[in-house]
Amino acid sequence: MNFILIGKGSYASVKNYLNDILNWKRIITVDSLDLVQEGGTVSGILRMTVKGTAYYEP
Repeated sequence: MNFILIGKGSYASVKNYLNDILNWKRIITVDSLDLVQEGGTVSGILRMTVKGTAYYEP
């Protein structure tokens, strides 16, 4: 099953979310990971897009 996750937040919150994804019990393949800084260098907000595939047993 293909998926796309989109979110934004501080560096710390994006890092924590990525760590949570890596610790999922479900096996996944991350096909792409994009991190873009929003609002210039002052805001410190990152926009994250993760595209991947999740595998499951029927």
